[in-house]
Amino acid sequence: MSSDTTSIGFAQKVLRDYTQTMKPLAKACGCSSTAVDIILFLGNNPAYTLARDIVEIRGIRANLVSMNLETMEKEGYVTIQTSARPAAKGNSFNAKSAADS
Repeated sequence: MSSDTTSIGFAQKVLRDYTQTMKPLAKACGCSSTAVDIILFLGNNPAYTLARDIVEIRGIRANLVSMNLETMEKEGYVTIQTSARPAAKGNSFNAKSAADS
């Protein structure tokens, strides 16, 4: 087995384990696993505040990011602001953790 194949297998295992670990947390919080991923991403990466950043770096589909951010804003977990930076692919809002407000 080549080192590239080994690396891909390892990355897939880490992602699978991460997903399984986050399920109980999402259930306890009463939110989706995607919402937990977004909140953790924002908390751990304060330099990345655009929905576009979440899509590109975390690899979550844009429609899921948008839908989850809107839900989390209604529940008070994040605040959404219009970005002054040019939008890419229609994602033009900032997401900032409510704890940072």
